[in-house]
Amino acid sequence: MFEIKPNFAKTSIIVFIVALVAIASLKAGQFDPALYAGMQWRLAGPFRGGRVSAVAGVTGEPGTYYMASPGGGVWKTTDAGEVWQPIFDQVPVASIGALAVAPSNGRIIYVGTGDFGIASTAWGAVNLGDGVWRSDDGGGTWRHIGLSETAHIGAILVDPNNPDVALVAALGNAYAPDPHRGVYLTRDGGQTWTKTLYKDDTTGAISLAYDAALPGVVYAALWHHQAALPPAPPDNDQAGGAIYKSTDGGQTWQALSGPGLPTWPMGRIGLAADDGRVFAIISRDQGHTDHLQGGLFRSDDGGASWRSITQDPRLEPGGRSGYFDNVWMDPQNRDVVYVVHTSFYRSIDGGESFEALKGAPGGDDYHNLWINPKSPCVPMGSGKGCLSSEMILGADQGASVSLNAGQTWSSWYNQPTGQIYHLSTDSQFPFHIYGPQQDNGSVEVSSRGAFGDISFLDWRPSMGAYEYGYVVPDPAHPQWIFSSDDGPAIHRRERGTWLTLDVTPYLGAGGPYRYLMGPWWGSVQPPFVFSPKNSNILYDGAQFLLETSDGGLNWRRISPDLTVRPDLPLRPLPDGKNSRDWAAISAIGPSPLSAGLIWVGTDDGLVQVTRDGGKNWQQAAIPALRPLDTISIIEASPFNPAAAYAVMDRHEWGDFRPYMYRTDNYGSTWTAITAGIPDGSFVRVVRADPKRQGLLYAGTENGVFVSFNDGEEWQSLQLNLPTTSVRDLAIRDGDLVAATFGRAFWILDDLSPLRQLNAQVAAAPAHLFQPAEAVRVRRDTNSDTPMPPEIPAGTNPPAGAILDYTLRAVPSQPIELAIFDAKGNLVRQFSSAPIPENVRRPEKWPTIADYWMANPQPLSTHVGMNRFIWDLRYSPPPSVEHSYPMSAIPHETPAGPEGPLVVPDKYLVKLTVAGQTYTQPLTVGRDPRETTPASAFAAQLSLEQKLMAGMRESYQAYQVAKQHGDDDADQFAELNGTLSGLATDVEGADATPTPAMYDAVRRELEQLTSRLHTSK
Repeated sequence: MFEIKPNFAKTSIIVFIVALVAIASLKAGQFDPALYAGMQWRLAGPFRGGRVSAVAGVTGEPGTYYMASPGGGVWKTTDAGEVWQPIFDQVPVASIGALAVAPSNGRIIYVGTGDFGIASTAWGAVNLGDGVWRSDDGGGTWRHIGLSETAHIGAILVDPNNPDVALVAALGNAYAPDPHRGVYLTRDGGQTWTKTLYKDDTTGAISLAYDAALPGVVYAALWHHQAALPPAPPDNDQAGGAIYKSTDGGQTWQALSGPGLPTWPMGRIGLAADDGRVFAIISRDQGHTDHLQGGLFRSDDGGASWRSITQDPRLEPGGRSGYFDNVWMDPQNRDVVYVVHTSFYRSIDGGESFEALKGAPGGDDYHNLWINPKSPCVPMGSGKGCLSSEMILGADQGASVSLNAGQTWSSWYNQPTGQIYHLSTDSQFPFHIYGPQQDNGSVEVSSRGAFGDISFLDWRPSMGAYEYGYVVPDPAHPQWIFSSDDGPAIHRRERGTWLTLDVTPYLGAGGPYRYLMGPWWGSVQPPFVFSPKNSNILYDGAQFLLETSDGGLNWRRISPDLTVRPDLPLRPLPDGKNSRDWAAISAIGPSPLSAGLIWVGTDDGLVQVTRDGGKNWQQAAIPALRPLDTISIIEASPFNPAAAYAVMDRHEWGDFRPYMYRTDNYGSTWTAITAGIPDGSFVRVVRADPKRQGLLYAGTENGVFVSFNDGEEWQSLQLNLPTTSVRDLAIRDGDLVAATFGRAFWILDDLSPLRQLNAQVAAAPAHLFQPAEAVRVRRDTNSDTPMPPEIPAGTNPPAGAILDYTLRAVPSQPIELAIFDAKGNLVRQFSSAPIPENVRRPEKWPTIADYWMANPQPLSTHVGMNRFIWDLRYSPPPSVEHSYPMSAIPHETPAGPEGPLVVPDKYLVKLTVAGQTYTQPLTVGRDPRETTPASAFAAQLSLEQKLMAGMRESYQAYQVAKQHGDDDADQFAELNGTLSGLATDVEGADATPTPAMYDAVRRELEQLTSRLHTSK
C-alpha cells in the first residue's frame, strides 16, 4: 500500500488574482480564470447546523464564542449565538479537529485542523488537516504555525498564563502507519514544536486536560488511530487507549496504570482534572462484549488510583466509541460533571448520578463543551455550591450557547454548516434543491425566495431521507418525493400531507437483494435515479438493477448480477461471516439521449452498460480498477451516446489522488482525465454541461473544478466558494448547484460565460457575452415588516438580466452599457463614470438604518470578466421625495420610486468600450408561474409611462415654483407623490390595470394639467 499526503497549503485551493496573464502561458484548452472571475457563488442554505468538532469561548467577553466544523471551518459569535460568522475562509482547509482560545489573551486563537479520522471516515468525511493555525486578532487574520504532517488533531491546550505555550494532541494519518502522532509542545507560539509523548506509529493522542488548580499538571490520552483498510469494515471502536500524566507542563510524561482502571483493552478516553481529582470517560474495545465495563472513572489522588464512579449505562459509548467520550468539570464546582453522548448529561454529586440536561428523541449526539470559568455562578442550594452559567455546547446539529447554566439554549437553526452527501433538483420555478444532511435528516430548499432572500420560509425539513442517502423528487408526479432511509428502505413521501409509503423492493431480513454497504456496516446507501427519458421510471441499485414504473409499488429486475467477478476477495459481513457475495451497484447513469441506454458502476470496480433497457449488458470495465475500487459516479454524456464519465474513489486506501475517466466508445477504452486537479483533491462527482459539449464540472474534496475540453485539462472554479468538500453537483436552468460537506447548498448563477468562452473571446480587447433569458420577477414581494437582519437567510439570484462582459485592459474613458427595445428605443443606459452622491443615496435624511440601503455602483472595469445586473426597469422618474419600501432586504433595498418594469419581449444590449460597440440580443421572459397575456403587460406599461410623464412634469413644476417661492410648490410635490404611489399600485401584479386604477390616474393627471395651467 502507498500513501499520498496532500499539502493543503499549496494544493487545496488556487487563489487567482484578477489580472490578465499571457494566453500563451496557459495550456491548450485552458482559459485565464480572470475571464470568468466575475461569476460568484451564493449560499442557498439551509441554516441548520451540522456536526461541531470543537468549541471555545473568551473568558473576558461573555458573548464571544467560537465553534468549528469537520468540513465548514471556524465560526464566531459576539452575541452569544444569535448570529454566527465564518472567520476561517481565508485558510485553504475546511476540516477542524480542535480549537482553543488563550486564557490570558482572548485575542489569540489556536486551531488544529483535521477532524478526528476514524469515526469521521466511517461517516463519510475524510477531514484531512494542515496542521495548526494561529490568529492574534480574534480570528481576523491567520498564519500557519506548523505540524502539517499530523493530518488529524484531537485537542489543543493553551497555558493558562502564557499564550505562547501550547500542547497539541496529534492523531496522525488515519489510513497508514505515521510517526507524526502523539503530543507536541511549543513554548514560542508555534515557531518550533517538540514531540514530548509518543507510543508508536499507529497510536495518536486524542485528549488533553490541565489540572485547573495545579500549575504544570497535565493529563493526556492516547488512542489507536488507524482505520482498517478494505476489505475489512471501518473500525470505529479501537483499542490502544492509555492515560498519561505530566507534572512539568507536558515536557515529560508518565503512564498511569493505577488500581481501578479497566484491565481490558481501553478505547478512546476523555479527561478532566481539578485539584487532584481526575475524571476519565473510557470506551471499550470493539471486541469487548460487556458494555457496562466502560464508562466514567474517577481518581481523587491525581491518577494514582481509580474507581468506576457510576453504573449509569447511558454514559457507556458502546459500539460508537470513536464518536463520543468527553467529560468536563465545572471550573467553579468540581462536583459538577458533564458528559456527552446522544444526550448531554450533568452530575452535581461528583459523577455518581446523572440527569439528562439536553437531548431529543432520536439522539442529538453531543461532542464538545466549553464553560466560562468566570461566568456568574448560579446557586444550587442545600450546600451544593453553584453552577457556572455561561457555556457553549457542540452537537451533531450545531452549536448552542447557554447563559443560565443550561436551562435554555440558543438556536442551531442559524448555522449554514450542513453536511450534504447528494443533491437533486426539480423542474418548478424557482427550482428547489433536495438532499440528505448528515446527522440532521433531509431538506428541501428553494433556489429563490419570494421575499427577497432564502429564509426559513423557503426551506422545509423532513424529506424522509437518512443522512447519507438520497432525496429525489418525482418528475412525473410533483406531489411525490422519493428518499432512502437507513438501510435499503425507499420511501415515497406525499407533498402536503407528508405521509410516507414504504416502497422498498423487499421488506424484512434477508431477501434476494444485496446493497452497497454504508458507513456503518449493516447500513446501506443504494443509489436510485429517475430516467431522464421516461420520468415514470425509477431505477434502484442492488446487485441487480431494479426498475419501477408505478411509483414503487412493483419492482422488476432488468439485469443479471452486475457485480460478478472471479477475483473478488472475501469480505467480513455484518453478521460476522466472510463472503465473496458482498458487492453491489454504487452508481447509475441513465442516458439523456436514449431511453434504453444505462451505465452502471459497482463497488467492486466494474462498469457495465445496456443499450436496450436491460435486455443485454456488456462489460465496460476500466482496466486500472481493482476489485475493491468503488465507482462513486457515472455521468452519461448529453451529446454522445457512446460517451460517459466515471469517478472512482480510493481515499479509504489512503490514496487521495483524483481518479476520473472518460469513454467515447461505450466503454471499450477509457482515458484518465484528471490533469490539473492536484493530489489531495480527490474527485467526488463529475457533471457534463448540457449546453456546451466538452464543458465539465468536478466536485472534489477541496472544491470545484471546470474543464473546457472534455476533461483533458482542469482549472479551479472555486471563485468565492469557501474551501469545502463538494459531494455532489447538479445543473438546473443554467445554474450550477453544489452540495457541500460542511457549508450546505451553494449556487453558481448563470453559466453563460463558461458556455461561450473560447479563444476569440480570450483574445478580444472587449467582449459582451450573450445573456441568458432574464425572467421578469419582482425583487421582493413582502408586504409586512421586513425580517431583521439577524434572521439568517441565503442569497437570492439577481432579480434582472445578468450582463457579462470582458475587458483586456482597464479603459482610459468610461464605458457604457445601453438596452434598447425591439423598436430601437433606448430603455436604460449605464456608465462606468462615478455615480453622483445625490443619485446613489437620493434620500438626504433617511429614516432607516444604513444597512438596509442599496449602494448602486457604476459599471465595473476590471481586467477580465465583469458582471452587471440590469433590474429590467426603465430609469427612475424624478421625485420630490424618496422612500425605502417595506419590501426591504439588508444592503439591497433601492430608494423609491423606481422606473417601470419592461414587458416580456426581445431587447438589444449594446456595450461601448473605447469607441467600439458590441451587441447581443436579450430575451426577457414572463414569470413561468404566470399566464398573463402580452396585452396586459403592454397595458400596464402604457399606464405607468403616463404616470412617469406626469411625475416628470410635476417635478419640473415643483422645481420652478420652489425657485420662485410660489405656494404651488407644495401642491406639485403632493401630486408628484400621489402619482408615484399610483405607479406602485399599477405595478403590484402582472395584470391588466383595473378600471379604478385607470380612473385614479385620469383624475390625478387632469388635476396636474389644471394646476399647470393655473400656475402659468
